[in-house]
Amino acid sequence: MSSQGLEAIDQTVHLTHEWINELSERVGYSSKRSTLRLLRAVLHILRDRLPQDEMA
Repeated sequence: MSSQGLEAIDQTVHLTHEWINELSERVGYSSKRSTLRLLRAVLHILRDRLPQDEMA
C-alpha cells in the first residue's frame, strides 16, 4: 500500500520522475527544473500540433 493510499497517483509521480531523470541525462541538463520546463514545452507543442483523432 502506498503512503497516501493512492497507488495510481504514486505510480504516475514515479514514472514522471523517471522521464525527467532520463531526459536530463540525454540533454545534459543538471537542473531538474529546466528539464521539466523542456518536457512541458515539448508536450504542449505536440498537443497543439497533433490532429484530434491522433491525440486520443
